Amino acid sequence: MLLDEINKVLLMINEKIVPLDPETKTAVSSLNGFNVEFRLSGEEELLRLSAAVFEVENIYDDAFQTLSKEILILNSPEKLPSDLRLGVDTVDQTVTMQGVIDVSGALDAESIGFYIKTMLFYLPGVREDLLRVLAARQEEQEAAITQESAAFFADEV
Repeated sequence: MLLDEINKVLLMINEKIVPLDPETKTAVSSLNGFNVEFRLSGEEELLRLSAAVFEVENIYDDAFQTLSKEILILNSPEKLPSDLRLGVDTVDQTVTMQGVIDVSGALDAESIGFYIKTMLFYLPGVREDLLRVLAARQEEQEAAITQESAAFFADEV
């Protein structure tokens, strides 16, 4: 059974990876400080990986609009491998990194392990980039407020 084979391979890769549940064909494992979800889609024989990179407080505010531009930049081939993508989960209000591994043929533990390690390598850097963008935006807003306050008090005098 494909599920059993995948669970064996995942265990060989990293003993911290939780086996996929036989009923839901999903598992969530804490790897390098990120909760990585593994989900097997049976008919397509694809193993989908996703990890929340960043929580968004409000997807409708201006800060998120700035963040969404950075997400597009990070999705470029110069920043992320073409088989890893960032997206926004509007239900959970998170920025999520996702990837897919084709498990229809012979399972190659080495290539699956490399793929998982690649994802884990990029996750912290993406989080730092998003935090940096938000911090810069916060500084810009604080500077604008300070300028407005200074102009207001200068007019009063």
